[in-house]
Amino acid sequence: MRIADDAPDLERRFAGESPFEIRGVVGDPHLDRVLVGDQVATVAGGMFSASVPLQPGSNSIVVDAIDLAGNHQSIVQEIVASNVAPSVTILEPAPGSEATSAVITVRVQVRGGGNFISRVLVGSVPAVEYSPGGLYTAQVPLELGDNTIRVTVSDALGLTGTASVGVHFGDPSTAPLAVMGVDPPLGALNVETDTLVTVTFNKPVDPTTLPGNFSVSADGEPLPGGWSSSPSLQSASFVARGPLPEAKRLSVRVSGVRAQVGPGLARDFTSDFTVRNPLTRVHGSVVDVGVSALPDTLVTVEELGLSTRSGKDGAWALVLPRGGRYTLRYQGGATSDGRGFASVRRSLFAQDQSDTGDGTVVLPLIDGTSTQQADASKNVALDFNGRDPGLSISVPAGGLSFADGRTTGAVSATRLPGYAVPLPVNGTVHPAVSWLLQPLGVRFTRPVGVAIFGLPNIFIFQFFEGLFKQHTDMSFIIDN
Repeated sequence: MRIADDAPDLERRFAGESPFEIRGVVGDPHLDRVLVGDQVATVAGGMFSASVPLQPGSNSIVVDAIDLAGNHQSIVQEIVASNVAPSVTILEPAPGSEATSAVITVRVQVRGGGNFISRVLVGSVPAVEYSPGGLYTAQVPLELGDNTIRVTVSDALGLTGTASVGVHFGDPSTAPLAVMGVDPPLGALNVETDTLVTVTFNKPVDPTTLPGNFSVSADGEPLPGGWSSSPSLQSASFVARGPLPEAKRLSVRVSGVRAQVGPGLARDFTSDFTVRNPLTRVHGSVVDVGVSALPDTLVTVEELGLSTRSGKDGAWALVLPRGGRYTLRYQGGATSDGRGFASVRRSLFAQDQSDTGDGTVVLPLIDGTSTQQADASKNVALDFNGRDPGLSISVPAGGLSFADGRTTGAVSATRLPGYAVPLPVNGTVHPAVSWLLQPLGVRFTRPVGVAIFGLPNIFIFQFFEGLFKQHTDMSFIIDN
C-alpha cells in the first residue's frame, strides 16, 4: 500500500485546506477495508480515498489496510496544515429543536485555522465572544415555521468556515401576524432622503392589504408613494414618490395588514426616524471658449481636499461638510492632440445647508506659442514671443515665483474674449479682451510694470476700472 502523490518520496506533505483528501493505492486481493484516521475510505480499482479534517500545524494521519483475515498494514502520513479555514460547531440549539419564542439564543464553538478570527455571523446577526476559547453567542430572530440558522466564521485572511442547524417555531395558521423589525430602526438620525422604509414580518403577508395600512407620515400627513414586497412576502417596503423631506421626523405606522395564512396583525406597529438636514452643496458647469461642454474637468475644493470631475454635459457637483468661503480649482486636462486647457481658481462662498452655484466657467486652450521661459533671479521682460503686440510685463529680479516655489519656468498669456474671464468683474460692463497667465499659481511678488499699446481708450478704461484698480502694486504704461 502506498499514498498517491506527485512526489512519493516526500515524508511530509503540506495542505492549505481542511478537510483534506488523502488518496493511495492498495493491492491486496482479500482486502476488507481501509481506514484513514477514523474515516472509512472509498476503495475502487485498487485506489482508496478519504477526506480527513486537519488541525493547524502538523497532523499524523494513520492509514490502516485490513484484509478479510483481520491482518493489518499501516503507514503514518505527516501532513502540515497552513492557512486552514476556521471551523465552527453549533452547541445550541440542537438540530430539530422547537423554539418557544420568536428570538432564540445560539451558542457556537469556533476553532481558528491558525489566523485571527475577524467575524462570526449567526444568520445576519454578529455574534459576541462570551468566554475564552472561541465560545460565541447571538440572539437570532425566527420566522414562523421551519428556520435554517447558518453560522459563518471568517478569519483575517478571508478564509471562512460554516455550519447550520434547523429549528422550528410556531404554527402560521394559529400565530398572529407581527412586525419583527423595521429599517430605518426606531429613533434613527441623519437618514438619507432616498431611503426605502422596510418592515419585516413573522410570516407571509397579503400584499394587497399594504396600501393604506403601511404609511410613512411627516407632520401628520402621509407621504405619497407606493409599496413593494419581497418574494417571500415576509418583508414590505414603502417607496416615497419623491425624496424624503429633509430635517423632518417621520412616523411609520403598520395596522390592518392581513396574513397569507392564519390571523392578521394583532396590534398596530409604530416607529419613527429623522431625515438628515439639507446638504451643503456646490455645483456648476465647465465649457470651452466655443461654449461646448468640457467633460472630465477636475474640480477641487482646495481647503477641504475634496474633488470631482465634470460629466459629459460639463456639469459637476460636490457635497461639503459645512458652509464657508472656499477656493475652487478647475483643471481641464488636454485635448486628444495634446493641447492643454488652462487651469483657474475661483473663490466661492457656500451657504451652509443650501445649494450654491458657481455658474459656468470657461477654460480656454493655452496659447502655446506665447510660452516664454523666465528666470526670476534676473530682470524679466515678458512679451510672450510677440503673440499680442503691445502687451508686455516688466518684472524686477526676484519678482516672479511659481506655485511649487521655483523661480524659473515657462509663462504663457492666453487672450480671452470678455465672456471667458474666469473672475467676477465689477460693474455691468465686461472687458472686451483680457489675458490669462499660466501656469496656475504664477505670482508677482514685487511691483511690476504692465505696458499695453494700441488699444482703444474705452477698452483701457474698462480694463483698468474693472480688473486692476485694486492691484496697487502694478504700474501702467498706456499708449493711445
